Amino acid sequence: MEVPSDLSLSVTSTRDDLSSQMGLLFPSEESKSAYFDASWFVKLSLQLNALDKNLLGERNALLRTWINSLPRKFDTPFHWSRDKLLQLQYPFLIASVERQRNSWRKMYDDIYSLLSESNSPLSSQNLSYDDFVWGCECARSRAFSASFTGNAFNFQQYAFTFVLIIAYLGLNLGTIEQAANGAALVICFTILKDFVLPKFQRKRCYVICPIIDMCNHVGNGESANVAFEYFKNSYTLSVTQNENISSQSQIVINYGPRSNDQLLQYYGFVENYNLYDIYVLPPLRQWDIDALEKASGRTFSSDRLKILDKLGLLGDNPEAILDEERMADDINDNTSNGVVITRSTGLDPAIMQALRILVATDEEWKLSNENVAQFSSKFSDTNENCANIVAQTYMEIELASKDTTIQHDEQLLSSMEQEQKKIIDDHMLLVVKFRLEKKKLLKETIDSYN
Repeated sequence: MEVPSDLSLSVTSTRDDLSSQMGLLFPSEESKSAYFDASWFVKLSLQLNALDKNLLGERNALLRTWINSLPRKFDTPFHWSRDKLLQLQYPFLIASVERQRNSWRKMYDDIYSLLSESNSPLSSQNLSYDDFVWGCECARSRAFSASFTGNAFNFQQYAFTFVLIIAYLGLNLGTIEQAANGAALVICFTILKDFVLPKFQRKRCYVICPIIDMCNHVGNGESANVAFEYFKNSYTLSVTQNENISSQSQIVINYGPRSNDQLLQYYGFVENYNLYDIYVLPPLRQWDIDALEKASGRTFSSDRLKILDKLGLLGDNPEAILDEERMADDINDNTSNGVVITRSTGLDPAIMQALRILVATDEEWKLSNENVAQFSSKFSDTNENCANIVAQTYMEIELASKDTTIQHDEQLLSSMEQEQKKIIDDHMLLVVKFRLEKKKLLKETIDSYN
């Protein structure tokens, strides 16, 4: 399937050129600047709302059917009650949702005040906070991103170059070698502009492509490919399987290496045995030192704790001021430097290094010449064993702190799935799926240390 790029909505990670129609929505330089500096999903939200409110002329007619097909409400955790969030039994996502709410509210207040001051058509059409959130959620769940590669192939540019070469030779203004050199310069400039410079600028392009945006996600298994066709100036959805797709089957794509935190918070679903799932433990400074010293039989040196603190391996203080600009674009930003567990690698290697340093005896510390780099891998069998015990013990403490067990959640989920049609609160099915997947990942990691 091929969709002309003219029908897509797109922005880049840097300042964008406003189209003539979009430019009318930002009459003042201050409002234009606010748009340019906004997060990518805020820009797309404003574009979506402009289309929805019929403020973009011809594009409204072209995209009206697609706009009408978009969901008008979302069931993401952004809209859940505090009690429902607490039932996730996962403080990291609860904090992430709270940051999302605060951040989006501030973004709306800032942009709307400038739109109102400049008498923008968006403000006169009553761009409400709910409208803004709707646009942001559409953008976060339907856009795909890629490295910006400049503009599409411009046939007119090469046709004009060809005409100049013919005229140059026809009027005997120079030799054919000189004409060839001129043509080569045009080609080299195009390659530089469209392929080389964007790579150095590290710009990213965020695109919502109608119809293609309706494809659902598949984590494991065959999926269709989405690509930008440089010479056709369009986006394509192509199926590479050898088998035909029947008319009653859906075409799926892969949304990328996203954890269940990201999938639930911004897409509203959970993937079973997600290969890219993570578990974020509290920062190392919040771990129960007494329990870990008792389990390992070692005493943690206060001097080494200070060294780890300087290196940033203990994580931030709970009272640390959050960087709102950094949070704006990052998905599930680990603002407190919590300890990350991944399904592919287990506990963060930097944390294992910190644990080796903490459990090291004074003799081991001296043997290392007090060099933290000596503990980036196994220092000794006894040191490694103690570090593993500490890691395993804290993860066991974390798992035991949950209000429900893996067995309880499995039974509850099975009961819910059997009676799904009777469930009044569909959110609870997601809640149980999510917390069960997190506990399974935690248990897998604990078992790997046995």
